Amino acid sequence: MKRILLITKACCRETERQVQLQASGYEVLCSETILKQILGGQDLTGFFDFFQIILLSEELSDPEVRETVRVIKEAGAVCHPIYRFVKEEPLPEECPPDITACLAANSATALQQLPPAHLQTGTVACFSKKTPTGPGSVSVSFFDIRWFLQRLQESLTATEARLLEQIFAKCGRPLLLQDCLCGPAAEAVSGEETADLSGLIFSLRKKIAAAGYPGPSILLAEKSCFLAPAFYQWFDAAKQAL
Repeated sequence: MKRILLITKACCRETERQVQLQASGYEVLCSETILKQILGGQDLTGFFDFFQIILLSEELSDPEVRETVRVIKEAGAVCHPIYRFVKEEPLPEECPPDITACLAANSATALQQLPPAHLQTGTVACFSKKTPTGPGSVSVSFFDIRWFLQRLQESLTATEARLLEQIFAKCGRPLLLQDCLCGPAAEAVSGEETADLSGLIFSLRKKIAAAGYPGPSILLAEKSCFLAPAFYQWFDAAKQAL
């Protein structure tokens, strides 16, 4: 199922469009926070690779569209189809070369120009707002991460939960392995325990993937660990969309 990032200035004005996209089988993250981060110069490297389609609201001005497209092109390893909604019926020559197509915002057939929302193969989770059914389900909501968090928390041991809390508290900055507090009495980890700590991190990666996030989540350096930038940006944006 294709994932869409809808970048706008006001999510409240995109409700009908979002409902139509979801009814067509797409998973949608509608975000105004991403636009603010783009215009504020925040590093979004890797974030856009989580999506297959990017939509730009008609609320964005021409300069905002140009800057957004530039950032998307520079921040992602994937060449995304980018569609821009416009208020007037667009002419082919009016669509900039970096935009896949301009769509008339009020056209009933505009969304039919998007690539089909077919299912993907592989281990990417299927996202849904409905309660996951079946003990083997890894279904979570993309734009509402409560199911992701619930499934992750249910799978973690107490030690893994404490370690993950510490890593998140760093907000993407490195956490030194020797400073990790994972023991029952929250003792600092010694050099002899570093190998066990690395094993915990590998276990966390697997459980985060099983809960619904398919990309790199926690990166491990020689003496530290930290959140992958794309995972941190995804998590932060998803919380903003709640």
